[in-house]
Amino acid sequence: MNEIKRLVRCEKGHFYDSAKHNICPHCNNTKIPDVTVFINKSVEDEKEINPPVFTPHTEMKTPENNEHTVHYFQKSIGADPVAGWLVCTEGVHRGEDFKIIAGRNFIGRSGTMDISLSADKTVSRDKHAILTYDPKSNTFIIQPGDSSKRCYLNNQPLLLPAQLNARDRITLGATQLVFVPFCTPDFNW
Repeated sequence: MNEIKRLVRCEKGHFYDSAKHNICPHCNNTKIPDVTVFINKSVEDEKEINPPVFTPHTEMKTPENNEHTVHYFQKSIGADPVAGWLVCTEGVHRGEDFKIIAGRNFIGRSGTMDISLSADKTVSRDKHAILTYDPKSNTFIIQPGDSSKRCYLNNQPLLLPAQLNARDRITLGATQLVFVPFCTPDFNW
């Protein structure tokens, strides 16, 4: 039996199955199914059944070969555990929170960024700043990204990587974010 998924993109750039979720499960921190696969007879059948919607990792076969069009998504290993959050206290994202995971978290306006401040046009599109959580040392580091725009840590220009402490304030464009760690000396994944 063919399984058909209708993918939509939320304002933060995440893709999800609109038949299963009314709102983006990624923004809502809800676990999504592990694998999504569906097969249709041809490219033309696919267009009729499922109008053009983003479908990553698409293998296209020509109808002349009597092959099938196969869409698949790589198997996910579940949600990355949260290491902390950034909470917006000033700017257009005021009241929103942004999840920090282990490794590098790129911050920018683009939907492809790990922490997307999409509504603040004063934030650089890509890599305005980089926030890294290192599970081995259990530390959070903030550093400037590839942008020519400035970022500030506790109202001081951030020119070099700096360790973050609970309640530190990060300012990017017109957005101010407060750092809230989840992983601490008392708890770590």
